[in-house]
Amino acid sequence: MSAEKIENKHTYSVKSHLEAKKLKQIKKLILEGQKQIGFDQKLSEMLNFFFDKLAEGKTVSVVDQTELWSVTQTAKELGVTRPTIYKMYERGDIQGVALDGLKIVPSSVVEFVRRQEDVRAKALSELHKIDQQLKAETREILPKSNSADYFEDIDLE
Repeated sequence: MSAEKIENKHTYSVKSHLEAKKLKQIKKLILEGQKQIGFDQKLSEMLNFFFDKLAEGKTVSVVDQTELWSVTQTAKELGVTRPTIYKMYERGDIQGVALDGLKIVPSSVVEFVRRQEDVRAKALSELHKIDQQLKAETREILPKSNSADYFEDIDLE
């Protein structure tokens, strides 16, 4: 199993079938340990979830709860409303954890802002190219002289 730490976020993933098989054995030991030691049911559920997702080949991240932002704090950081944050979460733009209400993973907000900045930069670059093309085409269409006798009189009646 590989593990990576990025800012207070631990990410785990399984790289082989053998590792997935080992995880199933660990899960079985946890169930036995719960019966023998009698540790908390919620802890058992959390560990089962963790190992099930890893065995499925999914990546699991563990985030320190003190490093999570409230929806209000996230909205303030992004300069948007709370309902917008909920919509962003539902669309998958940002990641969150449902604890006592929704808590947002700050690194996902930073990633979202970076993606948006990249999109804006590309759009501005494309607009600049279009603007340059239009200016070049306009120069070809417009007459070369600015003198009044170059233009024909147009009767608008």
